[in-house]
Amino acid sequence: MNPPDRKIRKLLVANRGEIARRIFRTCKRLGISTVAVHSIADSSSPFVKDADESAILGSNSEASQSYLRGDLIIQIAKRLNVDAIHPGYGFLSENAQFAADCKSNGITFVGPSEFSIKSMGSKIEAKNLLKNDKTIPLIPGYNGADQSENRLIKEALNVGFPLLIKASAGGGGKGMRIVRKESELKDAIDSAKTEAKNSFGDEKLLIERYFDRVRHIEIQIFGDDSGKVIALGERECSVQRRHQKVVEESPCSVITPQLRSKMCEAAVKIASVINYVNAGTVEFIVDEPLNGSPPSQFYFLEVNTRLQVEHPVTEMVTGLDLVEIQLKIACGQTLSSLGLNGEPFVPKGHAVEVRLYAEDPKKDFRPSTGKVQIWLPNHSEGLRYDSGIEAGSEVSIYYDPMLCKMIAHGANRQIAVQRLIEGLKKTIVFGVNTNREYLINILSHPSFASGKLTTHFIQDHATELFTFQERIDLHVYTAVLLWDYQNRDRERKFLRQIPSGFRNSPYKPQKSSYYAEGQQSSEAISLEYSVRQVENSTHFKLRFVQKEQKVGEDEAVLFENKDKNEFALLDCSLGGIRRRFILMEDKESNRFFVHSDVFGTFTLVKCPRLPTKAVEESLGSDYNSPMPGKVIKKNCKNGDQVKKGQVLLVMESMKMETKVQSLKDGKVSYFVEEGQVVEAGSALLNVEQR
Repeated sequence: MNPPDRKIRKLLVANRGEIARRIFRTCKRLGISTVAVHSIADSSSPFVKDADESAILGSNSEASQSYLRGDLIIQIAKRLNVDAIHPGYGFLSENAQFAADCKSNGITFVGPSEFSIKSMGSKIEAKNLLKNDKTIPLIPGYNGADQSENRLIKEALNVGFPLLIKASAGGGGKGMRIVRKESELKDAIDSAKTEAKNSFGDEKLLIERYFDRVRHIEIQIFGDDSGKVIALGERECSVQRRHQKVVEESPCSVITPQLRSKMCEAAVKIASVINYVNAGTVEFIVDEPLNGSPPSQFYFLEVNTRLQVEHPVTEMVTGLDLVEIQLKIACGQTLSSLGLNGEPFVPKGHAVEVRLYAEDPKKDFRPSTGKVQIWLPNHSEGLRYDSGIEAGSEVSIYYDPMLCKMIAHGANRQIAVQRLIEGLKKTIVFGVNTNREYLINILSHPSFASGKLTTHFIQDHATELFTFQERIDLHVYTAVLLWDYQNRDRERKFLRQIPSGFRNSPYKPQKSSYYAEGQQSSEAISLEYSVRQVENSTHFKLRFVQKEQKVGEDEAVLFENKDKNEFALLDCSLGGIRRRFILMEDKESNRFFVHSDVFGTFTLVKCPRLPTKAVEESLGSDYNSPMPGKVIKKNCKNGDQVKKGQVLLVMESMKMETKVQSLKDGKVSYFVEEGQVVEAGSALLNVEQR
């Protein structure tokens, strides 16, 4: 418990990216001085610039040597006379020892007590604390101390199938197995134990009844030092991929006032059992009836002892600043003194949140690293961005690739969802791939629009959700050509009185060729064109050719080209249809970034006029690194004989593992070592055919 008269004059945020910036915004409004700690890789990140003071953390950018070094963070806090530390989410936010170390060093930890974190950190311990209260609905299952294989099998048979085996420690789907029949049971227990041990250092398992059709609903809670606990309503987090939340919203579209009241009462009771103080989330699953009637049965899942990533949706429908409440409770203020007396939750409209990631859904969500060339949020009515980036930011291999959270608010769910869809379409990111199109597919799906959600939503609708635009509209190629042409015309230093592209022979038109990044140059679209000036506009007669076959022919008009420092606004028509584009050129790589609210965002590569080698030959080995990353494991030795399909090497980038498999039988030779950090395109190994 913190002294009731404790003031926070200076706060250190033991985190990075968007959550650090989010906390700093509230501190600035409250007149609290701020300190950022950062790794070497984050030295120029926006959150560092947002803080009043900053300090480098460790000599290595990996999280284990920087943001997870609680000892170094506390040293910095003491040196800079910091009053309090806010852990954000992730990293040390649910580390009981870090909370205890803050307290023992006279620093206020903005979060719950060491006891609360410990109690809820183990799913087994949490259930043991709650099992005697029959009013708290627990999922039927086993969470006993006897972890022998025979006992686990016996208890699993008592629970019945289908069932879920999961690790007591940790989360994120690690050490989790769904078992539908007895013959799968032994292997599932063995593999779950191994994965739990490797991921969390703890092989303890619990067994629960598995429900096929459930919603994931969580309740936002706050507790204070007086023992008072309140609930601020629910958030629906059912849309998940690999047990990770993708879309969050509040309120849930199918929860009745009666069920909401019961869930809030249960959440308050659970928090009260562990004397919970500050912000937390009690998570439940809600059984979805097959007959379409409103859900009525719910079960306790776990408590997250921190501020959640998705807290902005609660802020949007309550009008509260949850970080401000956290800070004031940490100073010893009571909920009642803040005007929070636990009245029933009545949402003000509806809010929906998505997470915009630097990743490529077309390539199994492979992280996309590199420099963010352009970042243009769309600040329309009802839209909020919690962003960790700006133009020039580097997306590194070391951390989660989330660029920002986008939150939309409206008078009702339909308005909020539509605002978010339009906001995504008009948000511009050049330089890295994003999951924007995938998010739009989810939000636009009829089942999402109707609120028919379960935790299986993404796998149930995978075909539609993973359908992406394969063919780039010819208007996109046209916009790039017109901008490219005008730039070249402006840059001419000699013979400016002669029209660009002048030919002695009128029969051979000018030509430029472009292909989409990630494709081969053989897929390029060639644009053959002639140009004429008509009053204040430039007219182009175009012929589109691909693989020596005409794929289109039309007239284009360039109306306006406005330079905006790093990018340009282009207004042009094709076939009488007029559209606007935003473009940027990276001259070093010969790439053009182009965005249209209608078509999306693309990167086109210009083919050299006089290529000396086939592009395919320049791509190098079949075993080049697909992205920047760290070599985690080499599964063989140099000279070993390997089989086609055998995993030869494992890489890690942004918490995601990539396995490199042999494409043929042969003898392997490695060019890298374990622990080595490599750039995208680096040669990793080679397999010589036997």
